[in-house]
Amino acid sequence: MAAAAGKALRQLLLPVLPFPKDRRMQIRFSGAIAQWLHDPATIPPADKLPFVNNFQFNTSTALAERWKLPLTVTQSSTGLIEVRIPDFVPTAIITAPARTSVVECTFTAASCLLADGTLLGSSTKKLVYPILIAW
Repeated sequence: MAAAAGKALRQLLLPVLPFPKDRRMQIRFSGAIAQWLHDPATIPPADKLPFVNNFQFNTSTALAERWKLPLTVTQSSTGLIEVRIPDFVPTAIITAPARTSVVECTFTAASCLLADGTLLGSSTKKLVYPILIAW
């Protein structure tokens, strides 16, 4: 079940996966889902998914190193998922390498049926921020 869900979610998350063919990442992601699904019959809907929340697809750079603002993800009773980005000033919360002129943030939300990995859908949004710094 975890392998099917992991494969389906990785397919939907392709716009944001840095190395989609990385076998170690694939195994770690399926393992995180398996830990969360330890007993699927007892899993209630939740906003925070243990082992899956904050999963690092790229182990060489943590998202928290670059993005200094917490995102919140909630699931409403109607089954909609909401990703909330608090108000922010990009130059204050995004850490970019020297001489960066533009920061592009890509957000993808994806869903599948856990039982068999059936794809339900995904949505990708890009936000582009020019970094205005005098050299």
